[in-house]
Amino acid sequence: MADFVFFGHGGRGEGTAQGTYVVPPNCTIHFFEKDGQLLNMAGAGVLLDWLLRDNPLVAQANAEVVQSFGQYETVPDYEITGDANAAAACQVPATGIYIVGRPKANGPAITLATGLTRRLSALVGSKAKSALGMNIYWMCCRNVKSQINSNKPTARTTATTVSTGQAKAREHVISDVGLKPSEVLARGGLWR
Repeated sequence: MADFVFFGHGGRGEGTAQGTYVVPPNCTIHFFEKDGQLLNMAGAGVLLDWLLRDNPLVAQANAEVVQSFGQYETVPDYEITGDANAAAACQVPATGIYIVGRPKANGPAITLATGLTRRLSALVGSKAKSALGMNIYWMCCRNVKSQINSNKPTARTTATTVSTGQAKAREHVISDVGLKPSEVLARGGLWR
């Protein structure tokens, strides 16, 4: 089986409607940042150089992995979107799915045109059968737009002031991973 690099603009939306994904058998997904964080583009360029070349430096790339999920573990069903600016910043021909060990100059095996969005589940396959390979390196952001991401209820105080000069009230926000609206509310969070 081949190993793959998913490179593009990534993240996930708010709310449980976005869903989760069960990693298929014989597959591991590696992330270079924590859930809810942005990917460092300078670091991504180095990692792409290590993985997308003849005789890839897999051990060095693996040393930079922040989090990995193996078969039957559940992850958010992240999105990847084609982005010409990201490709230019990391000096690769295009965003998309690259094969580890194949020089980046050859381009991706699957190109994601700018603005085209696909879900992790659609690209990798179902929990019964992996359409791709053994190791997937997610070289995309994992951010959640306008929401603190945590698997526990988290309190944050906003410093934003309104036109009257009063600070916004303390706000409780809960992760959207796998929770129903009633579960979010039961844990003291706001459903947005």
